[in-house]
Amino acid sequence: MADEELSEEEVKRAVELVQRARYRLMSGINPFFGYLAMCLKITPTYNLPPQAAGFGTNGVHMLFNPHTVLNGPWHGKTQDRFLEWCIAHEAEHLALGHFLPTRMGNRDPMIWNIAGDAIIHRALPKIFNDTVPEGLVSMPDVFGGKAPSDYASMIEEEVYEELIKNVTTIKVKWGEKGDMDFEFEHGAGVGEEEQSEREKAWGDTIADRMADPEGFFREIISQADAYAKLYGHDPRKIDGIDIDKILHPPLPWRTLLRRFAGSLRAGSGTDWTHPNKRLPFYWPARRGSNKKVKIRIAIDSSGSISDHDLGLFLVEIDGMMDIIDPDFVVFDTEIELRTKSPKEIQRRMSAGGTRFEPAFEDLLPGTKAVVILTDGIAPAPKRPSLPVFWAICGNGNQAPVEWGWHGHIIDGTTPRNRR
Repeated sequence: MADEELSEEEVKRAVELVQRARYRLMSGINPFFGYLAMCLKITPTYNLPPQAAGFGTNGVHMLFNPHTVLNGPWHGKTQDRFLEWCIAHEAEHLALGHFLPTRMGNRDPMIWNIAGDAIIHRALPKIFNDTVPEGLVSMPDVFGGKAPSDYASMIEEEVYEELIKNVTTIKVKWGEKGDMDFEFEHGAGVGEEEQSEREKAWGDTIADRMADPEGFFREIISQADAYAKLYGHDPRKIDGIDIDKILHPPLPWRTLLRRFAGSLRAGSGTDWTHPNKRLPFYWPARRGSNKKVKIRIAIDSSGSISDHDLGLFLVEIDGMMDIIDPDFVVFDTEIELRTKSPKEIQRRMSAGGTRFEPAFEDLLPGTKAVVILTDGIAPAPKRPSLPVFWAICGNGNQAPVEWGWHGHIIDGTTPRNRR
């Protein structure tokens, strides 16, 4: 939908309206979202993608269509209320960590954004004591009019997976007044090959050229939290957002494992100077190396690790082969098997004792991390110099140490909510 450029005075007026709405949020309506919105650079932008409803953000810029700000459609709200809604919406993308590189990974940008929108529009009505503006995506929209019974506790990663698995296409229908409606065609979903291609096309999306994007986003969330408290506004109580869970989320083991692998590649960054030409809107291209990350995958041969748990783990590892270069070892008190192919690992090898030191021995040059599948029952090893992910099997079992990343292999576990 093409938009003719407005006059300089009209654009200036639109910018002023956005600034005023942002200030109203910051000075009273919601200081937490207001502060985060102040961290975004106000940027008039024509021809935003249709799912943006006239507003959008890449984590650094507050993008908005001047036509929408001045003339609508305001989707059933007054002009001021609609602007406050949209600005709070974009700020909450930051608040919920949607731009943390280790969280986004290589996901498809539009589908990840819609998953985030669904979560945001589940909560903003409670915060604003108001309804979602007409035409914006909601959780029932995503699930074909009937959300799963546990949707109230779902997180963005789960919504994303539902969309990938169950939605064939996403269409946007425009009304006579420029209003829009989303249409999700539910079917066989996106195949693994197409999903892989989509995710590779996006790459590690980082919102701007900065040395430490992960640290940047975490810092502004912490600053917004501190600022809001000066006004007596606690995001944890008023907005229902647990800042600690945003910065250190208790996620399902699959998501944690992917974030762990993604964090090893997060330093490559992106390049706004040469945007990604495969996407229909302005978006950065990957900057830096696309090389796979070398990771040691160490599997405890203990008899208490079931074939089922081993299978779940290896399927997940297989799904990450596009970003990792694994070196598999099976061990008990020493390395029993070493291979590059998970197909050679049929089952646990023994039911003897266990020590963890072999998991860190004889590493290939360039190995960046170690992932250990274990029941956790063995003496604690000395902490190595490289990152470690403990994938723990067995109900009630714990990792033998407090350091490293921890994930429990429990299929079907409902994750705790971020709100």
